[in-house]
Amino acid sequence: MNVIAISKGSFVIYWNSIIIALGALTGLTLSLALCHDKKCSKAAVFAFFPFAFVFSVLISRLMSWYFFAEQYASFKAAMTDFTTGSFCVTGVIFGCLLSAAIVRGLHLAEFKKLLDTVAAGVALTIAFVRLSAVFGNTCRSKIIITAPLFQRLPFAIGTVDAAGNTVYRFATFFVAFLLFALVCVLTVVFFVKHRDCKLVKGAGDSGNVANMCLIMCCTAELLMDSTRSDSTALHFMILNAVNKYVNFVSVSMIIGAICILCVFIHYLKYSHRAYGKKAHMPLLILGFALGTAGVGGTEYCAQRFTGLHTLWHLSQAVFALLMIFMVYRAYCHCRAEE
Repeated sequence: MNVIAISKGSFVIYWNSIIIALGALTGLTLSLALCHDKKCSKAAVFAFFPFAFVFSVLISRLMSWYFFAEQYASFKAAMTDFTTGSFCVTGVIFGCLLSAAIVRGLHLAEFKKLLDTVAAGVALTIAFVRLSAVFGNTCRSKIIITAPLFQRLPFAIGTVDAAGNTVYRFATFFVAFLLFALVCVLTVVFFVKHRDCKLVKGAGDSGNVANMCLIMCCTAELLMDSTRSDSTALHFMILNAVNKYVNFVSVSMIIGAICILCVFIHYLKYSHRAYGKKAHMPLLILGFALGTAGVGGTEYCAQRFTGLHTLWHLSQAVFALLMIFMVYRAYCHCRAEE
């Protein structure tokens, strides 16, 4: 498909830019729909999204340049010409945190309450960002689909190789779009049912919607990044000696795993303070450790034994769901009514 939507002289608008813009507008609309009481004003939501969009784009591009510098002619070209290269979508996390801090500095909303309100809208925007990759060559998979039944969306997309043959590869971008859309729906459900829940002393009654959305988004990105042929691998410009030991590790997977671990520790800490060393504590830790080890082990097997990629990626999804479940159970143990 032609990637250009409108062209007049040097003025060009691309289809993926239109989809991303519509996604940001849809995310803003959803966040405004959820902003229906005094916990977060509509002015705060309106102020958040422009900052979040700009900061997320810049930070995601900066991360892509740092770890994939060979893709760009220079740093200036990477930060000014967005028609080539890629973005590290985990930069959205830092962009949203920075934007929420600015809105809080403007005294428009509390930090955590604002993040609770906009979480679902941010997840929906990321879904559209992934969908926009249909008009490009990013977020593509290294997995070849041979079964004719699955050689269509949402499972696969056809590409033409150097010999002119059509090869069907796993449609990472489209499955990611569906997963982030699902995260958006689950976040809205959690927002409606749990936003007003009281937690044990010290845990805070706000920020839980954002935490749950964060771990689901990180899990979706972790699973999809494992299938990509263009994932952003760790590559340091200064510590060159360590690159040969870490250049097989994905930046998105590392950041996602750290975020999930931080949320788990947060709820586990306050559950321990409230109830002490109850029987559920070792089970939560054991389950989370098992899920983490399983995700790491299946990722190693997926890279080492590529012929069984379906088995490894399905197993990885099961272990990742186990991690999310353990975090959710830790949250439930922090609820005051429990």
